This record gives sequence, C-alpha cells and structure tokens, in this order.
Amino acid sequence: AVVSTQSTGADVERMCGEVKRSCGDGKSISVLVNNAGVLFWRQLTQLTLSQIQHAVTVNLISNLWLIKEFLPDMLHQDRGFVINVASTAGLIPGMRATDYAVAKAGCVHTIPQLAHLHCDSNLNFTAVCPGFVQTKMIHGLEGFLKCISPEEVASAAIRAAQEGREVLVLPMKWWYYWQRYRCIPARVFRAITASASNVIGQIVQEHYVGQEMHKKIQ
Repeated sequence: AVVSTQSTGADVERMCGEVKRSCGDGKSISVLVNNAGVLFWRQLTQLTLSQIQHAVTVNLISNLWLIKEFLPDMLHQDRGFVINVASTAGLIPGMRATDYAVAKAGCVHTIPQLAHLHCDSNLNFTAVCPGFVQTKMIHGLEGFLKCISPEEVASAAIRAAQEGREVLVLPMKWWYYWQRYRCIPARVFRAITASASNVIGQIVQEHYVGQEMHKKIQ
C-alpha cells in the first residue's frame, strides 16, 4: 500500500513515478483509493477565491489527476478497483459548504462516468458517500453529530468494491434521505429538511473547529 498526502504538482508526479517503478515492468497497482478531503464549512460568500480553488483541487481535481495517472496501466492489466471517497454532501443538498458539496458531487459522478466509458473492462469503480465520519474534519462537533468511524467506512468500501457497487451511501439513514430527495419534488424536500439544516448550521457556526482551513488558506 502507498499512502500520499502530497499536494504540489511536482510531488504528485514524483510519487506516481515511484509507485509505477515499484510495480515493475508490465504491472500496475490494483487498488486506487482517493480519500483526500478538506472542509472550510463556510458559506460560499464568506470564502476567498484561493479557498474555493483549494477546496475543489483537493476534493475533486486530485481524484481526477491520480485516476489519469494510473488508469491506463490498470486498463492494460484489465483488473483493479478505483474507489473515490466522497460524501453524502455530494448527493443531497443542504450542507452550508457549497464548495465542498459541489466538489464531492463531481467526485461521485466521476465513478459512473468511468464505469460507462470502460464497461468492457474488468475494473470496478465505486463512490463511497458517508455521512459524518469521526475525523479531524468535524472537530468541535463530536458531541452534536452522530458519527461513524473511519474503520466502518473502510470496511464498507471494501465490500462495496468487491460487490461491484458504483455508489455506496452509509449509514443506512443517509441512503433513505437520498432516496427521498430523488423521489419527491425539490420544493417539498427543502421544506421537510429546512429546520434540521438550520439547526446544524447554527451548531456549526458556534462550535465548529475542524481543520481550521480558513487560517491555513486565505
């Protein structure tokens, strides 16, 4: 397994080259997991252009970039798994973090797009869309939100990839929310969920610490 937290172009290209060389001639990685994520959790009007660009780069462009680097060899090998760790925010509107939600929506849609284009291959493409996960990203909100562990997400992602599922939503209550959003008129959905969104928004405003991205990227 190779884990990378690199963010600059040169670093990513160097890492990809090292991974390819370590696989040996005619071989490729068999599993690519795109798990990068950053969250400012602010209204779009409160973000700077640099913050918006950083959110989209980390949450979406990094996925496309690594897939671009490794997909040709995986296709030549004709086996493997591409897993994008996205978010329910990419499926269901309401989160007061438009930059994050939009990027994660792209992260999700990458998967059926690739599955469609490469349906004649033996590769599996899976988007994992968890609700709130107990990580540094939600620091400050632990006592207010019902979270699942990173280990639960990882185990579920492995099962979903092996089963060939394109989209995994967890925990189950978020799957029901997603189905409700898809089946009822948008105006009705907004009316049903507005109160909960407002409550969460107030809690975030008062208690959210997260990764303090607004201090790191200005």
